[in-house]
Amino acid sequence: MTESQALGIVREKDREIVMIEHILSTLSWDMETVLPEKALGERAEQMAYLSALSHRALTDPLFTEALGTLEGKSLGLS
Repeated sequence: MTESQALGIVREKDREIVMIEHILSTLSWDMETVLPEKALGERAEQMAYLSALSHRALTDPLFTEALGTLEGKSLGLS
């Protein structure tokens, strides 16, 4: 895998992970402020599902390979 390909994969996965984490934050805030008590179970399931998606993205073999390709490289990113 080239550095360019690796950087593209890392950027894509980072965006996915950040988006999932932002959604989880919104759901958590909603759960703690306005969610009816009877909806707590379903919200917990939603959050567990999204947490699993985030974990899968973080541990994706392609993502870890891309990180390995970029390890120790000076990419000139700011």
